[in-house]
Amino acid sequence: MMAMEGFFDAGPVDSFPRGRGRVVLIEGVRVAVFRLDRGWFALKDACPHMGSSLADGRIRDDRVTCRWHAWSFDLATGESDSKRKACARVYELRKEGDHVWLKPPPPVGQPPQEDDEWMGADPETWFR
Repeated sequence: MMAMEGFFDAGPVDSFPRGRGRVVLIEGVRVAVFRLDRGWFALKDACPHMGSSLADGRIRDDRVTCRWHAWSFDLATGESDSKRKACARVYELRKEGDHVWLKPPPPVGQPPQEDDEWMGADPETWFR
């Protein structure tokens, strides 16, 4: 199967369980892929709060909730319900034939420096 520009083969469709997340590695980064009845979603597999796996999170409606501290993220946009405005990184996902393809998001800047609680946070967990 021919690769699509900028996309990485995440595996065959049948290797992704329905109704929960599965972790794949894309360029050395853990990505949580969710196969739900209402669609497919992919987020970086790290809650921006403390790095917990989102693939293991609780799924309800169109959100995944981190098991460590209950931060919740929109599966389509990565937006959080947190007042800190931290977002999960969203990967573009396409199904082509019987395979799932993922495209990493563009790089982002550093987190805001005025908030000491977030100093040292991984810059890949932030949007601007």
